[in-house]
Amino acid sequence: MLIFHNLIHIKRIEEQEVTNSGIIVPESVDRELNKIWKGTVLGVGIGRVLDDGSREQIPLKEGDTILFRMSGWSKMQDGTYFIPFESVYGSV
Repeated sequence: MLIFHNLIHIKRIEEQEVTNSGIIVPESVDRELNKIWKGTVLGVGIGRVLDDGSREQIPLKEGDTILFRMSGWSKMQDGTYFIPFESVYGSV
């Protein structure tokens, strides 16, 4: 699959929040958008074009584990996501 611009194709690693008494806390939409998630990189875009005409290289590769925020994302039918590189906080 060819991924354009500064997009990253990821599979989110689901982590359930559990209280001390063992109750699983469900995700709300507001919490989902503001939480920092962990995910696995499935593919990386070719990078955006800079003002001088060169391409910004994205310093990630397939299989990397990243921390990211769900901003500017697109969810696919298979449960994976496309997110902009700017949403990535770092790799683990």
